[in-house]
Amino acid sequence: MDAPIGSHVGPDDPLGTALAEDAGCLQLFLGDPQGWKKPPPHPDAEALKASPVPVYVHAPYVINLASPNNRIRIPSRKILQQTCEAAAEIDATAVIVHG
Repeated sequence: MDAPIGSHVGPDDPLGTALAEDAGCLQLFLGDPQGWKKPPPHPDAEALKASPVPVYVHAPYVINLASPNNRIRIPSRKILQQTCEAAAEIDATAVIVHG
């Protein structure tokens, strides 16, 4: 089985960038990778939905679902849920989370 080689692309024309790089898949952030704010609707949502390559969403780095600190764990759950909802809006294959 061949694993696709992809590209972590920026927010401007993510699909065009990935296709220009001949990527087998693409990964992008839908919001601030260091922030807690809900991701806004993606301006290229329709193009990403029609993508010929799998689209993966990277969750913000600040997430820590196992933190004993409620001030980290509770917002982590919230932003992960919001990121998953935003990923569903572009028909993403999966959401990538570091833990």
